[in-house]
Amino acid sequence: MRRISDYKDDGDDHSSNNNNNFSPFRYICTIRDLPTAGKSRQFLMSNDKGSKIQIAIFNVDGKYYCISNKCQHQGGPLSKGILDKEKKVVTCPWHGWKYSIIDGKAPHKGGDSVDSYETKVIDDNLYVNPAPTNIGGRVTQPHKEYSDLQNSVREYLNHMEKDNKIPQVSIDAQKNNNTRILGISTTNSNDKVAPRKSTSEEALMYALDYAKNEFGAETKIVKLRDLNFKHCEGYYSKNASACIFPCSISEMDKEDQMIEIYQKVIIWADIVIIATPIS
Repeated sequence: MRRISDYKDDGDDHSSNNNNNFSPFRYICTIRDLPTAGKSRQFLMSNDKGSKIQIAIFNVDGKYYCISNKCQHQGGPLSKGILDKEKKVVTCPWHGWKYSIIDGKAPHKGGDSVDSYETKVIDDNLYVNPAPTNIGGRVTQPHKEYSDLQNSVREYLNHMEKDNKIPQVSIDAQKNNNTRILGISTTNSNDKVAPRKSTSEEALMYALDYAKNEFGAETKIVKLRDLNFKHCEGYYSKNASACIFPCSISEMDKEDQMIEIYQKVIIWADIVIIATPIS
């Protein structure tokens, strides 16, 4: 496979130069403006409703294919993805969604799809029919734990502004409401192979016990070493919009336990205490 090189788009909308002789096809550009073999480029095209849509033109050995430029997952630019010329499949550069550049469908069963469009070359000019040959759609859904977390976070954020307007209660009233304190231990001591005392974790547990006994706080502790989750894959370095919350790693891997951290830190806890190893 070859990575599609970034083609600097001039940003112009070429769809207004419609040649009625080839209606309903829209004029896109001349052959000279098209990407070279194995590459792609983004264009703007007007559909039948007059709306501007982003399309990606792919050149595979002199044959041109056109699909929507926006990935169904999070809108990643497919024109900047990775193209498998033999399979004629493009992989979104953001989170790895795959699409056939022939019909916009997923190369695997049960995958999402994007709109695909018929192309035509006449007199060294490229035309695209704005009526999709395939209408794309989102069929994949996050697993239940991820969806529940998304809904909880949305509900929480929707109430934040409203809650901020509630008058402050007295100290006595606050004491009657159990403050929820989450402790996170980041020590990597291996309890099973070589158990040893962790001074940072011991200090954290002391603080949580003190808050519980002296102030009636609800407390929980999370030991990161007991959880399994993948490291960040650096989606933000590709594009700020590629980094989503909750993380797409947790969305794609239902065994990823970072969701437990999200739930406790964002939804449950009023106070978070993080204990790091003492060097």
